[in-house]
Amino acid sequence: MRVRIGMMTALACSLFIAPQAAYSAGFAVDSQSATAAAMGGVGVANPDETHMTHYNPAMTPDYDLVISLGGLPSLRTVDFTDTSGARTDGELTVSPHPAFHASGSYENFGFGFGVSTPFATKVEYPSDWQGNTLVNRTSLLVLNFQPTVAYKLGDSGLSVSGGAQILWSNFDREGSINVGGESANAELSMSGVGFGGSGAIYYDSGSGITFGLTYLSAAKVEHEGDATFGGTVLGGLSDQTATLDVTLPHRLTLGIGYDVDNLWVGVDVGLTLWSSFDSPRVRFSESCQPGSQTCDPVLDDTDPPSVAVGSNWEDVPSFRFGASYTALDMLQFRAGIGILPTPVPDKTAGPSVPQGDQTVLGTGVGFLGENLRIDVAYQFIGSSRDVQNDTIEGSFRSFEHVLGGTLTTQFEL
Repeated sequence: MRVRIGMMTALACSLFIAPQAAYSAGFAVDSQSATAAAMGGVGVANPDETHMTHYNPAMTPDYDLVISLGGLPSLRTVDFTDTSGARTDGELTVSPHPAFHASGSYENFGFGFGVSTPFATKVEYPSDWQGNTLVNRTSLLVLNFQPTVAYKLGDSGLSVSGGAQILWSNFDREGSINVGGESANAELSMSGVGFGGSGAIYYDSGSGITFGLTYLSAAKVEHEGDATFGGTVLGGLSDQTATLDVTLPHRLTLGIGYDVDNLWVGVDVGLTLWSSFDSPRVRFSESCQPGSQTCDPVLDDTDPPSVAVGSNWEDVPSFRFGASYTALDMLQFRAGIGILPTPVPDKTAGPSVPQGDQTVLGTGVGFLGENLRIDVAYQFIGSSRDVQNDTIEGSFRSFEHVLGGTLTTQFEL
């Protein structure tokens, strides 16, 4: 492995690159229910989808009262092989993906509230691995609280909805730095809140064909937290507060479904506008002091200076195909596949963003009662990527296993 890294670059890698990387498509969580997870993430035009506030809140006027609670925890490993053939196995990590939906209807109106996990990840490498100046550990959890209102246009089969996004984000990052021959762990721990909007359209043709369109707006998340450097003064660095503003991109998904006899098939095509993603900048609270080895007044008057990391990411589509088959009026068997191109170019890829283009495979089953429904799912997400840029050279592989369960109650009022 070849790692080319200087003092300020080390600080940037240990603290600044991670927040941007953590919001990449490699850490987007598209499956928010066991129903969708089993079908590779398909859900925008599925009339049987339980988490309507996430996939398509315009469906809520068609149901009296629905309450759904579940989770889709992710188990993940990442390994890295350098150019000499030496391999580093990352630690097994577990990332929780909680999900909740509640909705009711009155006349032609539908009202909903949901909690989803649009972004989440955990990546951890051994503390002594050869890329520890890039990252040892990174963790991200973003929760989205979505109130929605929908209206159905008479008997036309067409419904529209609008709503808000209230996002809460928690981010942790740890890496090693070396200043003046001294080494220490550099850690960034932050949380923040952001706001955005949402909109959706749903159309049921009445002949088995359904259409859906959902939109989640960009949202600026303002983080604040602590930057620590091993609890010691390292080359002038001292523990301090830090802030970080990250703007999440616009997301648009179009879905179509077809129901014939006991078989439903669906396709979701998404677009994430990563090219408009603002380069985040970590800003620190401590001023430059005489004799500091990490201060650079040309860049900034803080120690360390704030640094913005350019992304050069690209707008990327996503493709998902799924199907479900109902047997004995009480069992639904599901399967699906997803193809997720990465928006991250080679020059900004690395151990925090190890994914290349991802392949998603899902399967599961639903148990349908009169007022109670239980859905379970398993999903595998795999990718590999060769990286050759200014900081690291080698090959990454990522393997993720998602286990999902959702409990849903539905009543007619």
